[in-house]
Amino acid sequence: MRFIQSDTTPLPGRPALQQHPFYANTLRMLGLDVLRVTARDPDPAAHILAVRRRFGPFRVAWVPHGPVWSDTVSSEQRVAVLHHLRRVLCPSHLQLVAAQDAADQHIMKGIGFRALSLPQSHAWLDLQPDAATRLARQHGKWRNRLRHAQSAKLKIRARPFCPDRDQKLLTLEEAQRRIKGYRALPARFTHAWATSNPDTAQVFEAYEPGGLAAFILVLTHAPTATYHIGWSNETGRALSAHNLLLWEAANWLSASGYCALDLGLIDHKNAPGLTRFKLGTGAEIRTGGATCLALPRLSLPSLRHKAA
Repeated sequence: MRFIQSDTTPLPGRPALQQHPFYANTLRMLGLDVLRVTARDPDPAAHILAVRRRFGPFRVAWVPHGPVWSDTVSSEQRVAVLHHLRRVLCPSHLQLVAAQDAADQHIMKGIGFRALSLPQSHAWLDLQPDAATRLARQHGKWRNRLRHAQSAKLKIRARPFCPDRDQKLLTLEEAQRRIKGYRALPARFTHAWATSNPDTAQVFEAYEPGGLAAFILVLTHAPTATYHIGWSNETGRALSAHNLLLWEAANWLSASGYCALDLGLIDHKNAPGLTRFKLGTGAEIRTGGATCLALPRLSLPSLRHKAA
């Protein structure tokens, strides 16, 4: 098993945003130390993205989501990669790894990792079926709201996000965030993404006669994409503009060759309404593993007693 630093190897399957080279580009623009490694045996078996940071006296190696496994990886290769993971991430660092799934978490438990959190689930919308099939998969209430929005004759505009011109959109979303009390990545992340990965942030806007009613921002990282942020005023909410924007975004992404859209975290307890909205699109739940911690392996100097 060889581990090679690489930023160019294509990723198999349906990688999440945090596993993609575009995410690495963004973090590097924000001044972070990012390591991307491909495990080969002899063909690519796994791809790992890690962020190395210092918090006071502690050095931390963080894998936000991973590894990305090749389509043909064997169970023996998965075990071998995860056993070598601690060495790859630097044994002297405190190591935080968000396991890809429950199977990886079980393997990691046997090599010194301990779960810090419960596994998280995301809503993933399959974009490979045709529009008619995706429409049929929507929940009835969600589809009715989509039709309501379509009858309102909102004008939809899709275009690349421009960091300089579109700061006003980020300002609107940040104000909404403060009012509603939810968390999202800061505006500087959006600027860094759009700057370091040109034409991979796509804005979908809904206009009514009085002006902008709603928008969503989607980050594309082929072969998948991620819903990033969105905003809506009272008119937009009354007209179900977000249903229409997500539908139009899904159609655009599907026509552009993207296979899936990550709609974000599923939280039945703290955000039941938002969870129902995401699943109403016809999205499926994809559950990962827990975020796991391994303490640094310290090399202590040997102590020799002096002869009396």
